[in-house]
Amino acid sequence: MTSKLTKVLSYYVRHAEDPGLAERLYSALKALKYLFRFIVQSRILYLRFYGNSEDGDAFSNSIRTLFLSFNTLMDRPLDEGVKIKGAILKYLPTIINDIQHVFEPVELSILLTKFIESIPDSQLVRQKLGCMCKMVESDLFKQPECRDILLPLLTDQLSGQLDDHSNKPDYEACVQLLSTVLDNLDRKDVGHTRGHVQMIMERLLRRTSIGQYLACMTAVLKQMDNAHYTLYISTFKTRQDIIDFLMETFIMFKDLMGNVFPSDWMIMNLLQIQVFLRAINQYSDVLNKYFLDQAHFELQLWNNYFHLTVAFLTHKSLQLESFSQEKRNKIINKYGDMRKTIGFRIRDMWYNLGPHKMKFIPSMVGPILEATLVPEPDLRKAIIPIFFDMMQCEHNFSPNHTFQMFESELITKLDQEVEGGRGDEQYKILLEKTLLEHCRRHRYLSQSGESLALLLSSLLENLLAYRTITHDESPEHRMSCTVNVLNFYKEKKREDIYIRYLYKLRDLHLDCENYTEASYTLLLHAELLLP
Repeated sequence: MTSKLTKVLSYYVRHAEDPGLAERLYSALKALKYLFRFIVQSRILYLRFYGNSEDGDAFSNSIRTLFLSFNTLMDRPLDEGVKIKGAILKYLPTIINDIQHVFEPVELSILLTKFIESIPDSQLVRQKLGCMCKMVESDLFKQPECRDILLPLLTDQLSGQLDDHSNKPDYEACVQLLSTVLDNLDRKDVGHTRGHVQMIMERLLRRTSIGQYLACMTAVLKQMDNAHYTLYISTFKTRQDIIDFLMETFIMFKDLMGNVFPSDWMIMNLLQIQVFLRAINQYSDVLNKYFLDQAHFELQLWNNYFHLTVAFLTHKSLQLESFSQEKRNKIINKYGDMRKTIGFRIRDMWYNLGPHKMKFIPSMVGPILEATLVPEPDLRKAIIPIFFDMMQCEHNFSPNHTFQMFESELITKLDQEVEGGRGDEQYKILLEKTLLEHCRRHRYLSQSGESLALLLSSLLENLLAYRTITHDESPEHRMSCTVNVLNFYKEKKREDIYIRYLYKLRDLHLDCENYTEASYTLLLHAELLLP
């Protein structure tokens, strides 16, 4: 009986072009789920009563024949039976969970794979992707041996869609399929998934680094373990391929940091940053392994790495001080203080540079300063010593054994950062204390280094005072602090910054209608222009 039903259905499919049978077939397809539920239940009862009999092959062959009929129909030109084709794609997945009880699941996976492959690439794309999505949601995909067959099909189809430059990919349907696959692989009841994550990683990771797929890319990275990263890097054929991949990834991560989800989606932003952090740590090892020795050092790659990690460290979603105590505790309990993790990594990677450090002075002074200004005591204690290392490095490599480039850049950046609202009294104290401790232990930097430490402390004191009185109602206080900063830069011969504060002082005089004093302030600038 059951074999006869499938044979009749196969006959209808083979003659779908017959107007008299087409409507019957369409009605049968709409009821396919219930039709097969009856077929399967009848088969189960038959086997329970008669046991495995000789008609087992006949039943299996009838299922194979039905799928073969489906394949033949789907391979026809699009205008032939398009309504029937759409119905098959919509309703065929509804029979999977039932039919696998009476038909070998692995073979069923093979039949489903051949069915999808029979559909021409450019035809019924959305319906085909939707059909595969339902396959993934079925119980069949929970079985590792069936996934071994279905997943190559899914990755091939997605890869083909994303690489199709002749037609606009159906992003929504592709995202739905890929996210469904990743959700199912992340379940605890689906057995081993390591090899399947690897397949997705190799075929789709770089293809998901575009706007519509960023959440999917994050999900792929989340499911990758350390061995996956190692294996993925090993798939690149040349060192230049690795460079291109890392450059692309570092730039992408920096652009995406906090820009994928709205700022109030705190959990999603923190999860994304946590996943990126793990990837960054893995790529740090790749930098150390392939691009640290003298022959293969890649300056731009390392530069991009440091700028990425500092952007990560200073991202507003990670600044725990801006949250309530309750929210701060929740974040720390679930994610920890990720700033420390990346900050300690920055420190270690800097010291790994060895003789290459001089290539990053003075360009990295600003980013390192940004990192040290994050108001986290352990982080500051870990990173501030890098300043002394920069002083020592420039002293050793410069012809006149000074650290003028470092000093000039640090003063410039410090002025900008404090004016922008960063830095505090605790930072001033720790910076002075740390630099003094390191310099006094150094044979050649004890005197010049101590002078710089005290100079920076004095500058910070003036800048913090200036920032504090910016909104002071007393114009005299504001002018006094501005003059203090002015005199500091005049003494240090930092004409560029000195002029900037001259104009700040002029504006203060104009606000108070002190036009004579404003003129004298401008005269100070004019005198600088005289030969």
